[in-house]
Amino acid sequence: MDPVGAPEGRLSSQRRRQQQILDLVQARGSLRTDELAERLSVSAMTIHRDLDALSEQGLVTKVRGGAQAKPAEATERNVRFRMQYMPETKRAIAAAAAAHVEAGSVLALDDSTTAAHVLPLLQGTPLTLVTNFLPTIKSVAGEPDVGLIALGGVYDPAFDSFLGPYAVQAARSVMADVLLLSVPAVTRAACYHQSTDAADMKRALMASAHRRILLLDHTKLERRAVHRIAPLEDFDLIIVDADTTPDRVRRLEASGVPVEVAQAPGDRPASEDH
Repeated sequence: MDPVGAPEGRLSSQRRRQQQILDLVQARGSLRTDELAERLSVSAMTIHRDLDALSEQGLVTKVRGGAQAKPAEATERNVRFRMQYMPETKRAIAAAAAAHVEAGSVLALDDSTTAAHVLPLLQGTPLTLVTNFLPTIKSVAGEPDVGLIALGGVYDPAFDSFLGPYAVQAARSVMADVLLLSVPAVTRAACYHQSTDAADMKRALMASAHRRILLLDHTKLERRAVHRIAPLEDFDLIIVDADTTPDRVRRLEASGVPVEVAQAPGDRPASEDH
């Protein structure tokens, strides 16, 4: 919970810094407090407080003199953290994705927080929504312009979504016009996930959609996971954020799938600013 009365700007700065710390620790496996302080140009005491916060969320292990990375699944299963992680980047990707959703279409969303950012951009657009993500179900329940198909199954509180064979069966019984889906890791021209149940569900959603759009921020291209979901060539479009390097964009395009780079809010033409 955010401290009462804490300025929003300060909270945003803290979250961005904690995201940077988490990325650095995950990339290296472990880092000392003084290294983190030097890299981020803050005091060691600030790093200690940030590590305490990340440790409380189960995202890193705080050890004497620094921090160690948790298994990748620990962060992927922390919905609260994923909701707060890189919000500006996710909104930019979501804005690009929303342009591919037509009024009156059947839209499928997986349990990714990136896909969830699309819904506010489609407010007032009539559509039918298919999803297994409980926060998304709650956000559109009762909306007059949205027909909701909730894919039920075994509720997994870690992912805040419905998974397992019943959810997979439900997903296979519908057909969506467009699927917006994200994954924790992309490597060797394929998508991966740490959870076998989540991987099964994403495959079922892919099998039940005419057009499949993969939403990726650049950090997903630096991670690995265990369970293979699908090759990149099974998608019709890949949308990445503006921080994705040109070399990585070319590697994605080598899969034969078009790649769209989402504009950062500050890069949009002035005529679109309204």
